[in-house]
Amino acid sequence: KPEIVAELPHDPAVFTQGLAVDGDCLYESAGRYGSSKLRKLSLSGELEAEIAVPQGFAEGIAVSGHELVQLTWREQLAIRYAKESLEPVGDWRYHGEGWGLASFGDGYIMSDGSHRLFERDAGFAIRRGVSVTWQGKPVYWLNDLEVVQGMVLANVWGADFLLGVAYPAGTVSCIVDCSELVARECPGHSSHVLNGVAYCPADETFFLTGKCWQAIYKVQLPTLLTSAGTQSV
Repeated sequence: KPEIVAELPHDPAVFTQGLAVDGDCLYESAGRYGSSKLRKLSLSGELEAEIAVPQGFAEGIAVSGHELVQLTWREQLAIRYAKESLEPVGDWRYHGEGWGLASFGDGYIMSDGSHRLFERDAGFAIRRGVSVTWQGKPVYWLNDLEVVQGMVLANVWGADFLLGVAYPAGTVSCIVDCSELVARECPGHSSHVLNGVAYCPADETFFLTGKCWQAIYKVQLPTLLTSAGTQSV
């Protein structure tokens, strides 16, 4: 279970689709048609910059080098930004839906709402696909992602837990029970589900939130890090 370190303020109008930490910045992708955004926050939750994303329904984000990459849901478009200025610098096309995204080595790991994770290279071409299974059965609706010490942490849409997925085996090796966070939020709508996970290596903490939540929770997951350290990539 997450051990809460701090509660950061969060705009309850923001429909969180993805989080990513880079240095002293917390980036957030907000979805919905007509109100999608890319937000740059301090690690204390203060808004530093925000831009509208008119290209569609924004989804997961990841930082790689000097760039930030943001998926779109059904538009099959990955938008690239300069991470400091949030200025668009290009895009990539992909097939299918875009859900979660995390940096991984010199590339990315992406989810599309199915039971599969897709490893992509630096130019966003697919290297391989991995099926995620729990007790021998596929796990669907994989959403926002984070990679920590060779383990993929995955939100599952509509669930109050995260899955720790051994990569590239694809087997679920642990479950992060976030029901306490959900209970603290007491979401006012069925769509306001747990979603958004980012790892801060500086102090080995995680940022967790949900769609239209009133807080971003800074937490520790010491048991997870211990088990993740035994994984191999």
